[in-house]
Amino acid sequence: PGLPGTLTEVNRLASIYESSDTQNERDFTEGFLKGAVSDYDYVHIATHGVLNTRQPGYSYLLMHPSEHDDGRLTVNEIFNIKLNARLVTLSACETGLGELSRGDDLIGLSRAFIYSGTPAVVVSLWKVDDATTSVLMKRFNEYLSSGKGAAESLALAQRDMINGAALEGQKAENISSDELLSDVGSSENDHNVRNPYFWAPFVLIGH
Repeated sequence: PGLPGTLTEVNRLASIYESSDTQNERDFTEGFLKGAVSDYDYVHIATHGVLNTRQPGYSYLLMHPSEHDDGRLTVNEIFNIKLNARLVTLSACETGLGELSRGDDLIGLSRAFIYSGTPAVVVSLWKVDDATTSVLMKRFNEYLSSGKGAAESLALAQRDMINGAALEGQKAENISSDELLSDVGSSENDHNVRNPYFWAPFVLIGH
């Protein structure tokens, strides 16, 4: 199913950074990511995440299929990617989950990206809300681009969601939930905006 908030999300992020490259819809393929991802300091992936509890190595991020791949970037494939990014953000469902191996290591998307070279990953612990996530990620990257660390940026963005201050340059008491989510076409009420269930699944793993 489509995720209308993701296109808004990546467009918002592109406007925050002076230098960025975005790949959407049919251009967002495994081939592009595998070939270009090592050139970037920050990588942000907004898509469907699918957890395979029986075979965690086959959990995947959904991309557009091409003649060279099936559009499912699996944990096993990520282990073979070389990253130079300081941070990878997985704006998708359940990307922080996995299964314990015999050596007590958690096998999943987060471990795969860290193994591939990034020191920090932002992931989710349960299914996320498309519209609210778009707002949270914009705020998170505004703090990040201002020079704050990833942990502080995420904490500040989540506090803004509690306060209803997720629009830049406005005080919390002056912002309604309709304003927060109007540009992603959501009709969610104030309870959904402020309720931690809709934005608290995101955590930082690493440093």
